[in-house]
Amino acid sequence: MSNDGSNAITAYTAHAHNSLLQWAAETGLPGAVFLSLLMAAVAAFCANVLRLWRSALLSPDPEERADFHPLCVEPSLLLTALVAALVGSTLKTFIDSDWYITATLFTLASIAGLAVGIAREMAPLATLEPTKLPRWMPAAAAVSALFLLIRGYQVGSAQWSRTQGAALYAQQDPNAAQLYLAAAHADPLNPNNWLEAAEMDQVTNNLIAERRHLLRAVAAAPIGKTFYRLGQFYEAQNETKQADKAFTKALGCDPHNLQTLHQLANVLLQEGNTNAAADMFTRMCRLEHEPYGTVRAIADQVVEVEYAYAHAGLGDIYSTQGHWNKATIEYGHAAATLELFWKWRNQPSEMVLMTPNRRDSAYKLYLHVLTAWQVALTHTGAPAAEVASLASTETQVTTQHAQDAQKTAGANGQ
Repeated sequence: MSNDGSNAITAYTAHAHNSLLQWAAETGLPGAVFLSLLMAAVAAFCANVLRLWRSALLSPDPEERADFHPLCVEPSLLLTALVAALVGSTLKTFIDSDWYITATLFTLASIAGLAVGIAREMAPLATLEPTKLPRWMPAAAAVSALFLLIRGYQVGSAQWSRTQGAALYAQQDPNAAQLYLAAAHADPLNPNNWLEAAEMDQVTNNLIAERRHLLRAVAAAPIGKTFYRLGQFYEAQNETKQADKAFTKALGCDPHNLQTLHQLANVLLQEGNTNAAADMFTRMCRLEHEPYGTVRAIADQVVEVEYAYAHAGLGDIYSTQGHWNKATIEYGHAAATLELFWKWRNQPSEMVLMTPNRRDSAYKLYLHVLTAWQVALTHTGAPAAEVASLASTETQVTTQHAQDAQKTAGANGQ
């Protein structure tokens, strides 16, 4: 489930494209150091055993080779392959979040365990002499195991409730709200559980519970996403001051987030703070030409419509102030972005990323920009043919939108 405005091309995503970075974000620096040291220790131990094994094979002294356990004819080949797999997976995870895929994670753990086991058997027999463990190590292992069991139960129970809730929600069953709430109580440390419970409260129009659950999400994780959703709630309730504070905190966590900048600008306009709103729109327009806006992880045909909102917002402000030339320029930039979006609106990438509400909002924005642009051009004394061309485009867009709506209704059997 997702809320309008919470998904974007370069905004909120499930995981970083770097498992180690994601792990550091979730567990802090100590967790990242622990994981790095663990992987390094496994690789170093296996590499050292392979070095000793090679020295023994090259040694003319048969007694030196006899010091190794005869696991198989040539276990070093298997160990080398396992080490190569570990190194390859580690390099791959610097550019992807594949360690967060359950099957990949279990495969990685199995490879690491096999590598250590084979290396232990290949090592000189002198290293196999048992050593007595300190008393604190079994106790620490027991505490760690208990913690993992508890957290595993919490996460698993929450996931089960969410899955069942999603199934009921698809059937428009009101009991879905209880299952999403059960998931939040099962794993209260996951802010997404509280956000989804709040979304169900929004569907059932339970404003008191929605506010409470959004605040629980912020308490669980005071990050840009949770503050943003809280700001959306306050804005919907016309609590502009609270919305201003929430969006400002969200922007402090994620200063380049276009949705947050856009919503904060809207709230500032509602408060009558036009200059601050213009600053927010200007920041968005500046990001459009910086690496944040020019380097994207998804295909170029996926258009970020938020930039059009920024240019249109500036155009509206300039129009109100009577700066028609500036308004014309901004409406032109907005129209260029929306024209590109309109061209690709029915591509699979756009259909997946844009919810129906956001697509409808983009269509309404396109009509507003075309109309306002005509007014601005008229005030600047532009040729009538240029204004007429925009009017023709507006009519064409309206017709195409109606055709899209008919196709969608036909596909849904309405």
